[in-house]
Amino acid sequence: QVFLWDAPGMTGPTGAEGTPWEPLYRTERLRYDPEKWPFSRMIRDACELPAGVPLGKLHTVDRPRGWNPWCAPLRLGYVVAGKGDLLGKTTKNKMKQAWRQSQFYADLMALFRDFVREVVLPHLGVDSALVQLVPTVRIVLPGEFAFTQRHRDGDYGHKDTELNFWMPLTPVAGANSLWIESTPGVRDFTDFRGDDGHVFRFWGNQCEHYTVPNATENTRVSFDFRVIPEPLFESGVSPERTLRHGGELRVGSYYMMVRREATDRDGGDPELVPDPAEAVPADWQQLLPESTENRAPDGEQELLAGGAPGTECEVPEASGDPAPGTEQAVPEAGGDPAPGTEQAVPGQVVPGASGDVVPDAGQVVPGASGDVVPD
Repeated sequence: QVFLWDAPGMTGPTGAEGTPWEPLYRTERLRYDPEKWPFSRMIRDACELPAGVPLGKLHTVDRPRGWNPWCAPLRLGYVVAGKGDLLGKTTKNKMKQAWRQSQFYADLMALFRDFVREVVLPHLGVDSALVQLVPTVRIVLPGEFAFTQRHRDGDYGHKDTELNFWMPLTPVAGANSLWIESTPGVRDFTDFRGDDGHVFRFWGNQCEHYTVPNATENTRVSFDFRVIPEPLFESGVSPERTLRHGGELRVGSYYMMVRREATDRDGGDPELVPDPAEAVPADWQQLLPESTENRAPDGEQELLAGGAPGTECEVPEASGDPAPGTEQAVPEAGGDPAPGTEQAVPGQVVPGASGDVVPDAGQVVPGASGDVVPD
């Protein structure tokens, strides 16, 4: 099998080329059982949605002025969408404390660790991996800003053997999805199209990706994290860092070590199965902008027009209590904010942001040092 990085000047993930892991670095849409792994139901409960309101329509719920959501990514979603005037005032510390001390947060972290151990590691064919300690929940309401400028995760010094897992919890396509090139440098950007129960595995370390303004009538809710198979951690090479971030890319700061237990190896059917992309179903057409020709290689600046100022991407501070079984204490990881992070969304005063769960890269908020992360 010929891989796209076999072309002149292309290189693959260091240590993975010519091994069984090599195919993992090609973008693939997979399916899992959302009933067994109810991330969307948990986020729905956290967003306090009335019965009958789809998660993708959470922005249509009439909230009283001065409403103070305790769900940190929901609050940030409202602020960046220009709806911050509807919210009550709070401080970064109060919001972070409410979020981290909630039962929802504890349950979400427990479900995430089980999902990695029981689903992701068998899919990768390994018994252990370095996994992003705090996964990212993103709630992107319809709005005029593109939250994520074009970037590669390698720009932040991440090892080139790192993989991205991106899970939409609502229908995504076109303007409310993530756009990515198929191979480093080819700039043939296409959008991910999927729904709750899909997960996209891609090589975000070297493949550029970004978002466009969510010009649809649907909120995008997604959940993502990064993984390095442990056998490929030492061989991985960290590209020269061109963008700053807070925290250290090591176990106990940005990553935790997750290992499969002997009882996990039951030899059952895999829980992540390929689900090749097909045409957008009819009920998703409303997600697409009037023109879906958003992939012209030389048109990136037009695609990103309207982006919020100061949209430099950063890796977040990794902080919080250590996950059970990670065998590592998790210290507070400091770091100066990237240039431009003092800029607010026009017309909005951002009261603060949780260092745990953040919006798409480029949702830069004052007072949130190191709290933005590449998509």
